[in-house]
Amino acid sequence: MVTKLRTAQGLQELCPAVQMSLLDTVDSLRLHGLSSMVPLPQILVCGDQSSGKSSVLESISGVPFPVQGSLCTRFPTELILRRTKSASIVISIVPHDARSEARKAELHAFHAEMTDFNELPRLIEQAKGAMDMQHAFSEDILRIKISGPDRPHLTIVDLPGLIHSENKHQSASDVELIQRLVTRYIKQKRSIILAVVSAKNDYANQIVLKLARMVDPNGMRTLGVITKPDALHAASESEQSFLSLARNHEVPFRLGWHVLRNRDTEREAWTLDERDAQEAHFFSSGAWATLAPECRGIASLRARLSKVLVQRISRELPNLVKEIDALSKKCQDSLDKLGKARTTSGEQRAYLIEISQAYQELIQNATTGTYTDPYFRESATSDGYENRLRAVLQNYNREFAKKITECGQRYEINTDKAKGAGARNDILTREQYIDKIVSTIEQHRGTELAGMYNPAIVTELFQELSMAWGDLAKLHVRKVCKATYQCLKRMVDHIADSAAAKTIFYGMFKPRLDAMEKNSLAKLSELLKPYQKSHPITYDQGFIKARETILQQREEARVIATLKDAFGDICMDGGTLVRATIDFQKLIQNLVPRQEFDADRSAAANVLDCVLAYYQTALSRFIDDVTVKIIEICVVGKLREILTPMSIFKLDDESISSFAGESEACRVTREGLIAKRKALQDGSTVCNTLAAPFIHALQAEYDAKGDLDYESAFFSDTGSADFVSMGDMPTCNVKNGHHVPSPARKKSHEEKLGFEWLHTVSSKKYKNKKKKAVLLGESEPPSSQDAPEVESI
Repeated sequence: MVTKLRTAQGLQELCPAVQMSLLDTVDSLRLHGLSSMVPLPQILVCGDQSSGKSSVLESISGVPFPVQGSLCTRFPTELILRRTKSASIVISIVPHDARSEARKAELHAFHAEMTDFNELPRLIEQAKGAMDMQHAFSEDILRIKISGPDRPHLTIVDLPGLIHSENKHQSASDVELIQRLVTRYIKQKRSIILAVVSAKNDYANQIVLKLARMVDPNGMRTLGVITKPDALHAASESEQSFLSLARNHEVPFRLGWHVLRNRDTEREAWTLDERDAQEAHFFSSGAWATLAPECRGIASLRARLSKVLVQRISRELPNLVKEIDALSKKCQDSLDKLGKARTTSGEQRAYLIEISQAYQELIQNATTGTYTDPYFRESATSDGYENRLRAVLQNYNREFAKKITECGQRYEINTDKAKGAGARNDILTREQYIDKIVSTIEQHRGTELAGMYNPAIVTELFQELSMAWGDLAKLHVRKVCKATYQCLKRMVDHIADSAAAKTIFYGMFKPRLDAMEKNSLAKLSELLKPYQKSHPITYDQGFIKARETILQQREEARVIATLKDAFGDICMDGGTLVRATIDFQKLIQNLVPRQEFDADRSAAANVLDCVLAYYQTALSRFIDDVTVKIIEICVVGKLREILTPMSIFKLDDESISSFAGESEACRVTREGLIAKRKALQDGSTVCNTLAAPFIHALQAEYDAKGDLDYESAFFSDTGSADFVSMGDMPTCNVKNGHHVPSPARKKSHEEKLGFEWLHTVSSKKYKNKKKKAVLLGESEPPSSQDAPEVESI
């Protein structure tokens, strides 16, 4: 016998009129498809196999599920009740994400309708066949949607029963699959867990309690349900144990426990109304009658679930609004990156022109150091700094100048007696280097007179000193080109969608950047030739000054050393009183420069001064040449030429299509984002329409009670605020199936909370108290005596 379908009158116990506004908000979000994007509050019925889950679901929803044979517990069953003008019953399948795209399409195609619940077992079997289950259980979802004018909005999910151990019908993989599936559902922190425990088995051995504690360790969103209490012997130890459990003494949950006496599907062919009557009779006597009425029976369970569900929704509503807005913005950003649809050559060309214009603006700002665009603002991050190309290049140039100054000279000439080796250059004393030059003079001796030297010696010594310039400069050019490459790649990724950005960069930018680097290195080779293969040439007066400076510094050092030797430790920066006997003849001899009678050493000293002076002049010129003629002209100066609107106009249609043509994957992505954006926008509209009064009431309550611990009093499990516990729920009436404000609320809004009243009160606390009173439907708002006397604005 198939049980009779319960009417909406009984189900209204689950959704009383004063709370339907909140339920309508969440159900409207679900209707707009947001449940797949944002976790929404829902009721989950879970328990061990044969614990009576389906009977509990049947009693709560009024939908007579075929519980015999465990037809509905081989996969998650989502029961969706919707209030519509016409009645319908639709069965469909939601495939699991692990399914292939082909199988997903096949399962999505499954669609069955019926008008009588007598057909439900047959259609469920058809759905089971369509799933082609390889195991005893499936992660696909069976969705049963029941619509009608007498249906409330409600969603309940019945999860497959948890298995204790494998047997010939259920493998070890089935045990693992069911636990994983149930855990995935119940760990969603906006869900209410109905943990169904059968009185036929020791509750300590039932898996559902272990899983519930694992995902909800504090028991904040779990409601325990004890079934089959009639299976216990009166006054037995087992009965007392389950009574203690029902009183929340053994496994405490914040939502407590409830006891149901469901029908035995094998022996009792009752209608749902008869089932309720038999349950009431069972709880009217015996030990179970000692339980509080609100903790036993299906009628009180519906009321409890109503309160719990509404509180859960109110807790999560503010956070839901934030999540929806954040997802909507993210979705819009993704659509903006995809740009407009590009199916024709004209659309594709227009898209590339937009990209080129955006690129021209960004590259101009990046190379001139104008970082006002939001793209450059995150300078504290690595990527943010590297987007500021001018700053990066300037710092690289400074590092290059410092590096080549410190490490570019092959030998460091030290006037002290110190010896050793530097990072790239050996340290020699002046006398040691003069000895080296004397050896070179001997090797280059020609027809010159004694004390003179072959000019080729200066060329050879300079080339030896500057031999590291080429490697240091090449390293700098490659470093600059790499930074430019990465900067431009991020820039293209920013201004174009992901698919087009890859094609545009590797098709248009990379070839030009590779050629730019090759050309820069070739230019560097040209710059190095005068220093590596030609004799020194300069007409810079700085060369003469540098040589004179070297001579003067060396002479000053010699004189100072002579004076200190004669007068002791004296200060050269000021007056010093000296009492000593001085041999002035010896002092004069030491002060007067002694002529070098070794002609080769005299020539070597002159060569050294000449080489060092020219090195300083040439190094300064080389640093400027590298940073200006290569970095600025060959690199920075070519960046704006890579992608210009004019270059786009000159491309043929085939090239345009290859760079900006939209792939099928991109088209599908855009369509999905548009659908998602619409769902999110609709959801946001729903929240702003239905949920705004509740969010405002929350803020008003908090402002009016500034001494509240906001975090502990307001925030829910997922971080949103809870105001249901702070005040009464808004009252409303139902008229012709629609919610209308109660007379008291309407009167408060129209007569006591006009905009003029809001603008004539300066006290925020008084304003919020009265605003909350109106929003929550209180008959008497705060007395106007609480408000300060102020002039009307």
